Amino acid sequence: EGPTWAFAGTYRICWCGNDATLKGCQSPHDFLTPIGFLEVTGPGVLPFAAQMFTCIRSRQCELTGLVGTQPAFSKLLVARGLCGAPALPGMPRKGQSLPSVDGRHYTWGAERVLSNPGRYALCWCAAITSCDGYQDFESYAAVLQVKAPTASPISFFCPLGQICNITGIQGEGLNDGDRVMVLTKCGDAVVDLETFPSGAGSLATFDTGGSFTIPAGERAGKYQICWCAAEQLCLNSVDYSVTLGRLTIGGPDDSVTYRCFEWEPCSIEDLEGQLLSDGDRLMVVADGTDCLGGAAEPQVGFPNGAVSLPATSSGKHFTWGSGLVRVPPGIYALCWCHAPYNNGSCSVEGPFDVPGGVLRIGDSKEFQYVTRPEDNPPREGDDAIALLLAVPLPLLFFGAICFGIKKLIGRKMKHQDETRNPWAVKRGLDSIQKRSKMRGEVQEVAETRASISRMADSKARTKDLRPKDGLLALYSMLRQHGA
Repeated sequence: EGPTWAFAGTYRICWCGNDATLKGCQSPHDFLTPIGFLEVTGPGVLPFAAQMFTCIRSRQCELTGLVGTQPAFSKLLVARGLCGAPALPGMPRKGQSLPSVDGRHYTWGAERVLSNPGRYALCWCAAITSCDGYQDFESYAAVLQVKAPTASPISFFCPLGQICNITGIQGEGLNDGDRVMVLTKCGDAVVDLETFPSGAGSLATFDTGGSFTIPAGERAGKYQICWCAAEQLCLNSVDYSVTLGRLTIGGPDDSVTYRCFEWEPCSIEDLEGQLLSDGDRLMVVADGTDCLGGAAEPQVGFPNGAVSLPATSSGKHFTWGSGLVRVPPGIYALCWCHAPYNNGSCSVEGPFDVPGGVLRIGDSKEFQYVTRPEDNPPREGDDAIALLLAVPLPLLFFGAICFGIKKLIGRKMKHQDETRNPWAVKRGLDSIQKRSKMRGEVQEVAETRASISRMADSKARTKDLRPKDGLLALYSMLRQHGA
């Protein structure tokens, strides 16, 4: 009585007579006479091992290669508990497979498996008996694993233009052959080639299917992470029908350099990037630090422990408080924490795992130059005045040239007028002028003679007169007259 638990197969039937031995038929060694064969029909089941098959949730279920001696038209049922119990909810056809053609291949039709991920008992029913109700499936056959992710973060974040990893995926039956694809909608046949020109499929899988490497996105935006199991074909985007979570591609532009000064408070007024949020934070680290590694150390000497206060102005304004920067002038790196990705806020612990740009610390001389008083702003209309002044300049210049030429010509003409003309005819004196000149000459001669006579008389009286003195006196008078 009771069920047969022998492994499926063909067995020899041996006979033992009651008086064949002195002790009767008590041990297998007493059964020495073969009388026939017994065939145990059903799946092959070992005491400490079981056959295992996998079906993907939200996919059709089909299994091949059930070991045993199942006859054609046998059926399997996925039980909720032990064999003989009701069928598992969510399985097509109320948990019963279609009749097998060869006893090794079983399928549940075109309907999709909607059962929760897990491991369940496969129970067998031979075709020689009725297989209408779950009570008829009393023979244990194998284990059916319903594979699917069971838990993952609601949202993921990847920096713009950088390859990144998404982690934290858990589930039943996951392995490193599984893949994911970034799509606007899971199961959709359209891939955003502008964002992922080289393809949106994952580049690698590790942590036994719990982590994936995502290709770099060229545009900021929000997408879905869609999953495909290794046991199925993952060739096209329609094969990725299971949603793991939302992916945000954005963050700071890590190629931008910002500036602060030593011995002055530090702030960034306008952080450049996409999909920034209030509550984000920045941490100053040493130049060359890999923020993506998640092990960035704050820079000693920077105010507020090198961690900024929560961002404002839609995630663009950052400040490190009123403390003074006490690090040497030079280049430092910035690591960024995204608040929505961390339950709406970033603490001083981060995580600061996204590159945020470059921070350059200038010296005091540069600060003095940058903060000098601004030059007076240009007055309104200065351009018009300059234009008005520029228009008459050619006219003035031309007038000056003409005036200079005229002056030179005038000087030349005056010089020519002053030069004596050798061919000019000298005009003679009139009669009145001639008579006046003659009277003057006569009077002058008379006066000269009178002067000589008086001088001669004077010398004669003194008896000292000499011919030499008289001649000299006469010569002197003649010179005065000629002058």
